[in-house]
Amino acid sequence: ASNVATPLHLLQPTNLVIQIHKCLITDDPRLPKIKIMGELQKIAVSVSEDRLLTLCEILVSMPLPQSEEATQLKASDSKGSSLSLLKYLDPVE
Repeated sequence: ASNVATPLHLLQPTNLVIQIHKCLITDDPRLPKIKIMGELQKIAVSVSEDRLLTLCEILVSMPLPQSEEATQLKASDSKGSSLSLLKYLDPVE
């Protein structure tokens, strides 16, 4: 893979940094189980008018999905954790 841009490239070569964090406390609903963070420093796009019009034609020709009624989420009574961070700390002597 080369980092050299050509006239045929729609999206120029770029860098993407992704970090994934996993929570050690698994039964506390207030904490996310997984956290994903991404950083995209810049996006360079080279588009001609013809390509843009063709893209618009393709997007308009796609059928849209039929929307269904949204399902209601019920509130959870669980707000605490049975795992304690204190058990991971060294005991005070």
